[in-house]
Amino acid sequence: MGYKSEFSLIDKQGRRKYLNRCERIQFIESAFCVDEKEKMFCLFLIYSGARISEALNLSPNSFDFETDAVYINTLKKRRENVFRYVYLPEDYLRQLQKYFTRMGLSNNNNDLIWSFCRQTGDRYVKKVMKNAKINTVKTSAITLRHTFAIHALESNIPITMLKDFMGHSSIMTTIIYSQFGSSEKRRISKKMWDKD
Repeated sequence: MGYKSEFSLIDKQGRRKYLNRCERIQFIESAFCVDEKEKMFCLFLIYSGARISEALNLSPNSFDFETDAVYINTLKKRRENVFRYVYLPEDYLRQLQKYFTRMGLSNNNNDLIWSFCRQTGDRYVKKVMKNAKINTVKTSAITLRHTFAIHALESNIPITMLKDFMGHSSIMTTIIYSQFGSSEKRRISKKMWDKD
């Protein structure tokens, strides 16, 4: 029995379900133009590849500021308490620590960082996408998860490491991303068009 793909990165109209490099940069820049809570949430999604429900499940003690990482409880697993470790940009983590301080949250605190529902989180993502004038792709939180995976592959992150970052049970799910994002694939393909 063959493996059946769980999803596609192209919709029925042939549009991407992820942001390209320029759109990714536009999204990050536009996140700095919204409310701090919205900014920190949207940046977390694009920097971590977390599902929106996983992000909403985080507390300050989910972050390890010594190693620049976050422990994400992978909620899509059938077993409880399956965690994955994802590294985050140092600049973002410094901003996050300041945000925790302003919000009265400490690393010993089990309170949730973001106390709003999934729909509100998705609305924040759509707002930043609209501000960034990104309308060529599906605008939702899952778009940021796909963008994270494509960006990781284009940064030459090994597929097995990406599998761990994404919290996939099967490498076959992760391989779907390799069809669309790989700087190595692009480099090799360009050789076809180089002059002899």
